[in-house]
Amino acid sequence: TKLVAIVFIEVEDRNLKNALSTAQEATQLAPHSAPAWYALGEVAKKLKNDDQSLEAYAKAAQLDASWISARLNHAEALAKKGGAMVPAAINEYESIVMLGQNESDVAKAKRALPSLKKQLQK
Repeated sequence: TKLVAIVFIEVEDRNLKNALSTAQEATQLAPHSAPAWYALGEVAKKLKNDDQSLEAYAKAAQLDASWISARLNHAEALAKKGGAMVPAAINEYESIVMLGQNESDVAKAKRALPSLKKQLQK
């Protein structure tokens, strides 16, 4: 949607307060739009709102499971939360490795997996 494009323009202009408001509006107007939820995740991440970014990336990944960038950001948000979220992060990263078409995304997922698996062994 046009609102999603506006979000990224506002982020580029470092107007994060407006970007957050626009992203929230985009998710309300198009609740089944993975790009709208992804945009909200990006803004929340920049604002260091880990809970909101996790929720938004999860929704984007759920709405478009083939969108590897959304899934990668979701996995990173899960890993950042740690604790009980680690198994879900591992599952998401392993899915990215299997489904990934972009070598960079697959490499990120492969790099993240060993440390997360070690966390489970503690």
